[in-house]
Amino acid sequence: QQTFFLKNFESIVYLQDYGNNSTSAGSLQYSFRNPPHFLSFMRNELTVREAQYETEAVLDSYFYHQNVGPFLAYRFCQRFGFSNPSPNFIERAAAAFETGSFEIDGQSFGRGQYGDLAAMVASIVLDPEATTDSLDLDPSYGSIREPLLKYIHVLRSMELKNFDGFPFVEL
Repeated sequence: QQTFFLKNFESIVYLQDYGNNSTSAGSLQYSFRNPPHFLSFMRNELTVREAQYETEAVLDSYFYHQNVGPFLAYRFCQRFGFSNPSPNFIERAAAAFETGSFEIDGQSFGRGQYGDLAAMVASIVLDPEATTDSLDLDPSYGSIREPLLKYIHVLRSMELKNFDGFPFVEL
């Protein structure tokens, strides 16, 4: 059994105004891209293949959207301990994601393909903004904990024991 994957191409539907009985090119008034495609509910090889094509096309449009790089860069920076990364930091990490490569001090990271997470993570970890010691003195730099995590950390550091019938938090 062979598997075939085809790419969906852009299709444009033109609507013509038939009220003036004209067929000239100037009478075309409306057009829209990629008209909706309805699949049959009867499961057969054709409908399964069409559903796979549609799903692949939607995922490709999400993955190659212009906001994916900055969105992932911001979220990765937050997970790596920078609660409020600067716009330049995000821009450098997003550029590494989009180009698929990151170079620093003669070393290169990534394979050069769009969406390379290795290049983006390397750019976050090895970025001069992340490795500069002078930023450690800035109180707004770094990761800010959520209030519940602060509370749990204090309780754990004090080695507090939970007693039966005396919960720490009542809901």
